Amino acid sequence: MVVEKLIEILDPLVDNKVYRQGSFSENQKYPSLFITIWENESSDKSHYDNNKTIGYEHDFDVNVYGNNSKEVYNTLEQVITALKNNDFLVDGKGIDAPSDEPNYIGRHINAIYVDYGKEI
Repeated sequence: MVVEKLIEILDPLVDNKVYRQGSFSENQKYPSLFITIWENESSDKSHYDNNKTIGYEHDFDVNVYGNNSKEVYNTLEQVITALKNNDFLVDGKGIDAPSDEPNYIGRHINAIYVDYGKEI
């Protein structure tokens, strides 16, 4: 699965602190640095003839959060490089992402993985 590949790429960058966006409980303490992911969609690539699916385009939100802004920005750059090195499409250097914790900063990117394989 593509989401497993994404987690495998991101885990080493934040000491295995990759979570599903929105999965923290109200009372759960945030790690000092972590990543959240969310799959927006996984649309098929069969639009030209509506008969055969020849692959899927997986669209992910990837957010880096932490209580040290320099560390967040540096980690996001590592994330972008790692994803691009593993055939994900990433446009730009990210945007600010809101955080529920006042002492935390968040940065967001959109990562797309096009999975063209054999007929599915």
